[in-house]
Amino acid sequence: MIVRTSIDPITGKLTDSRPKYLGSKPVKIIKLSILGKPAVLALSSRPWLFYTFGRKQMATLLAFPFISVASGISMSNFTHTIMAFSENHLRIISLGNFGNIFHCEKIPLDYSAKRLMVFEKNIAIIESLQEYSNPKGEQKCWKSQVTLFSPK
Repeated sequence: MIVRTSIDPITGKLTDSRPKYLGSKPVKIIKLSILGKPAVLALSSRPWLFYTFGRKQMATLLAFPFISVASGISMSNFTHTIMAFSENHLRIISLGNFGNIFHCEKIPLDYSAKRLMVFEKNIAIIESLQEYSNPKGEQKCWKSQVTLFSPK
């Protein structure tokens, strides 16, 4: 649960408290910057984005299943973009249309995502699988690969 509360500028008292149920899992808070102002991505069983649009405080439920990890990207070609991992997929969430449903791209991954790097106009995802049994079941080893993605 998250509670948004206003502070009265004259008395300093907390007013206008608004609780919001975020989901059944523990909440992770990710700080972002949306339109040059602080914003928060709250991850639980349902992901919520809290930001300011004009003079209005917005709370938007993102239409995705459970998101385990997320980070904001701030580059010339990735303005207002969140990269998130959900169910072994990298999700690119573009926040260009505020006040409406957001656009995302789903990228299937072969293994578990371990690292994410942004360089120039590309995204590199380091994936790995540990304790992998070969087809004959003789030995255990690990697999790793780098997936490159260029958003359109």
